[in-house]
This record gives sequence, C-alpha cells and structure tokens, in this order.
Amino acid sequence: MPEQANPNIARRRFPRVHLRAFAQITSDARHDIDKEFNAECINISEGGCCLEIGDLLSGQDIDFGVKVSIEFPDGDPHFVTTGKIAWLKEEDVEIVTKYLVGIEFNRLTKEQISRIKKYAQSQLEAR
Repeated sequence: MPEQANPNIARRRFPRVHLRAFAQITSDARHDIDKEFNAECINISEGGCCLEIGDLLSGQDIDFGVKVSIEFPDGDPHFVTTGKIAWLKEEDVEIVTKYLVGIEFNRLTKEQISRIKKYAQSQLEAR
C-alpha cells in the first residue's frame, strides 16, 4: 500500500529549504521575564520555520507568541522576527528526546523576505 502524502506539505504556500543553523526562541508570555530556549533551525521558508529544541514548550511559553533569532550561515547579523507556534511534535532521537516546533512568522519585512529567498535560491542551485 503506498504511503499517503503529508497533507500539511500540500497546504504550504511557500517551499521550505533545508537550513541547519543555531537559533533561539524567546517567549513573549511575560515581558518582565524572558524565557529563552536554544534551538537548531531545521528548515525555513517565507511562511515559517521548523526548529528542534531540547525543552518542551507549553502553556504561557507559547500562548502569546515567540521571538525567533536564527544565525544564517551567510555571516550577516542574526535573522530576528516574531511568530506563533503552529505545531509541536515530540521526537525520540536515540535515548535523548527532542521536540520539533513549527513557527509561523507574523510579519516579515521586505529585507527579511529577500534574505530567505536569496538563501533558498542558493540551496536550490547547490543541488
């Protein structure tokens, strides 16, 4: 029996490209105490990104949105934007549990969109 395609992939408005980069997520739950989580960016598009983290986000950590900072390999300053958690998935990676977090970006500037497109194009050309 053939595998069924992931319906979420078909719904994406923007193609995602592979990106292995250091990232941080800061909770916007409380403005007086920022919670910061180190992460690794797995992929990115104009619509959002997938991050892998070692801590489970829940409750007030995610209900009010997040700020995301990604260290692109291009050497330019960190890519910083805001978004919301679209989905969470627990992944068992050999004994150590990791969590995949889907971030949907809120509002990207033209410069940020251009940077993502430039990176995506470089990855497609490298194939």
